[in-house]
Amino acid sequence: MKRLFGFGMIVAVSALVGCGGNKAGCNITNENRCQEKSTTLPGVKESFKTLCGTIPNAVWEENGCPAENRIGECDLSSLDAADTVDIYYSPRTVDDARMSCDGTFKAL
Repeated sequence: MKRLFGFGMIVAVSALVGCGGNKAGCNITNENRCQEKSTTLPGVKESFKTLCGTIPNAVWEENGCPAENRIGECDLSSLDAADTVDIYYSPRTVDDARMSCDGTFKAL
C-alpha cells in the first residue's frame, strides 16, 4: 500500500482538511511510515483519527508524526488538495521510500 487511504478516502478527508495549522498523524508501525495532515477545521482531527483506527498496526499521533529516525518525506498534497505528507522511517532505506512515494519525494 503506497498511501494510507484509497484515492476516494483521501478525497473525502481532503475536503475537510485545510492548509497549515494543527498537525495530526497516523503511524503505521509495521510499514515504518506515518501519514501526517495539517488541519485547521474543527472535527478534522477526529475524522482522521477514526480513519486511522481502521488501519491494522496504526497508532494515532495527536501532534503529528514522530521526528526521530526520519529518512524521507513524500509530499502528497498535489494528489489530494491537502497538506499531506507520508513520512518514512529507518530501517526502511531511502531507495525503498522513494519507490513507495506517489508524490514528490525528499530524502532527509
